[in-house]
Amino acid sequence: MSQTRPHSVAGAAESSQRSLNPFRWLARWLRNVPVDDPLEWRNAPMLQILLLILGTAFPLSMIPHWATRHGEAIDWAAEIRSLFTVILFWFCFWLVRRGRFKPSAILFISGTLVLISISYRHHGLQAELALQATQIYPIVLGGLLLGRRALWAITVGMLCILGMGALVDNFEGDHDTAMAVINFIRCGLGFVIVAVILDRSVSALRETLALANLRGEDLLRTQKTLQQEIQEKERSQAQLIQAQKVEAVGRVSSGIAHDFNNILGVIMGYASRPDASESLPVANDSLDGIKLAAQRGAMAIRRILSLGRSENSVREVVDVRTVIGDMLPLIQQIFGKRVVLHTELTDEALPVKLDRSEFELTMLNIATNARDAMPDGGVFTIAASAEDGHVLMTLADNGLGMNSETRERLFDLFYTTKPEGLGSGIGLAVVKRFVDDAGGRIDVRSEAERGTSFRIQLPLSSAHDESAPVVSIHGMHILLVEDDEALRDLLADALHAAGASVLAAGSGKQAIKLARQAERLDVLVSDFHLPDATGNDVLQHVTTLHPNVRCLIISANENLAAIQPIAGQTTQVLAKPFAPSRLVEVVGGKA
Repeated sequence: MSQTRPHSVAGAAESSQRSLNPFRWLARWLRNVPVDDPLEWRNAPMLQILLLILGTAFPLSMIPHWATRHGEAIDWAAEIRSLFTVILFWFCFWLVRRGRFKPSAILFISGTLVLISISYRHHGLQAELALQATQIYPIVLGGLLLGRRALWAITVGMLCILGMGALVDNFEGDHDTAMAVINFIRCGLGFVIVAVILDRSVSALRETLALANLRGEDLLRTQKTLQQEIQEKERSQAQLIQAQKVEAVGRVSSGIAHDFNNILGVIMGYASRPDASESLPVANDSLDGIKLAAQRGAMAIRRILSLGRSENSVREVVDVRTVIGDMLPLIQQIFGKRVVLHTELTDEALPVKLDRSEFELTMLNIATNARDAMPDGGVFTIAASAEDGHVLMTLADNGLGMNSETRERLFDLFYTTKPEGLGSGIGLAVVKRFVDDAGGRIDVRSEAERGTSFRIQLPLSSAHDESAPVVSIHGMHILLVEDDEALRDLLADALHAAGASVLAAGSGKQAIKLARQAERLDVLVSDFHLPDATGNDVLQHVTTLHPNVRCLIISANENLAAIQPIAGQTTQVLAKPFAPSRLVEVVGGKA
């Protein structure tokens, strides 16, 4: 036995209510006429309502006259006119219902003009002045229903009727010629003004409708043509897109492979220095070099991930001078000894609200291009100062420079002038997007053999960095979930060294088991991609067991859109790779 859905009952009730509403039923009935012209179809209900009102009200208005005659002689001419009028109204209504809209409108307006002319002939213009407001409707209806020619023909006809009424007043009435002329001019001017206004309005309406119909037909033809072309080109377009994807992936992978080969070469070189075990300064220098090379690798990964970023970046107020100072060792490692790194920084603070990681990536991308533009060495200058409410930052080299064609396509995604396998074509596209997101502006000045200068304008920020102060994690109870054993051990050791009590798990199932056994948990640190679960699963189960736990997701994507926040919980994201000390800082409250 089938059951009726609630919304179906509601829909049936609503339909029944519509059918019982007499006004809606009448409106649908009036619109249901076999008229093809869209403008006439829209006007048909109005004309029918007017005819219904006149056809009903006119006979009713005659009842008091017949009731109060008291044996007076019948004015057969007046009675015939009244009968003719009623028949005219209902016959015109019948024509509209039969789909004969235009003949009905013409007959109705013509009959009305005839009746008005008879009245003027018998009574004159002066006697009809009180009815001027009602006698103007043939002009209005003619303009709205029949167009410009009918409008002016009816207007001329009304002027003739007025002239006839004025002559009646002059020759047969008690009014003088001057008054008859004045009445004619006054009434005729009013009719002409109404006609002019209607002429402009109706002409504009009909022209707009005709233009819309014409454009609609053109669009329909164009749509059919486009549908045919799309159907013919779908297969070839899909093949082209696939080929472009393969080409782009190949270009990016070859460029990234080149960068990573260099980075790995640096790491292997520092790690295998034979004198590192014999000299503490050499060992420290090797460790610093390995650390900088690892940071370069992290930046390269971040450059790839930034292409697919769809969420808004996390922005904070930073001092541009501080960021530049922190990046100088990494930039110097990129250049090596053949490029002199020169800085020109102002002494005043340069606060800007931006995504720091994207800003660091911007400097690294520009520096990498500058290195390739100075194969024989040179000078790379970084300057920063305040100017008119903005931070003006200049990164310039004195290398090979660019021609005009290269400058025009400089920020195009995947565009590169480097040989195949040496460039990915994504670095400067990332730079342009960062500047736009930060509300800034970037200008490039370059000439062949005269170097290149990137001028970046970023708005100064009046706000202060309100990041939470770092607190000690000594005594905290932390659940660490990371499937990579080596990384898990490193992070756990760093948290232990900072004084925290750590429970380490390599899977989601193990993490939930440890959370059940733990009497207290202050912080949950979980990788998002686990062998048997996602970070969302771990968050859901652990927060159910420990409602006050603070959650930290570690992932290769710091803007991970797949994270589902838990109501009432604070969830942070820390991008991989990072140093263990950075994890300690974030757990301690540093953003």
